[in-house]
Amino acid sequence: YYMNTGISLLLISMLPFLFLCCVKSEKETDELQIKKTVDEFYQNLNSRDFTAIKTISTPRMEKFIDFIAAIGEDLVVYNKHEIVLIDIKANNAEVILRAEDSFGNIMDFKWDLIKVEQRWLLDMFTGEKETDVLTEDDIEFTKRKIEEDND
Repeated sequence: YYMNTGISLLLISMLPFLFLCCVKSEKETDELQIKKTVDEFYQNLNSRDFTAIKTISTPRMEKFIDFIAAIGEDLVVYNKHEIVLIDIKANNAEVILRAEDSFGNIMDFKWDLIKVEQRWLLDMFTGEKETDVLTEDDIEFTKRKIEEDND
């Protein structure tokens, strides 16, 4: 009797740890999927594969993709991008990203993603205006990317 009670108490005391492990694992999986979706956007944008972009987009975002597809080869190319923050709330995620285009301009973007049938899809994004004055963050970002390129 005492042995069964001890084992039961041990199992019950471990439940919170098991739950936390599962929650953390799901968050890590979601973050990896979100990063993959955002990376695919920039790869496909640079190669002008708008059909591929639509496969990772919601219908609302597809309308925007149709608009930028009409611009075609005149679209800017992004040489580098780095996710600064991923904030997940249930089936919605907000991603803050810093990107550098082929002209050396650094811009921040806010992406909204929605989880649909276990897939993270791009829903909408906004770009922040370019800053005339380089911040310390801009300088560090550029230094890191130059070092990475030289490796």
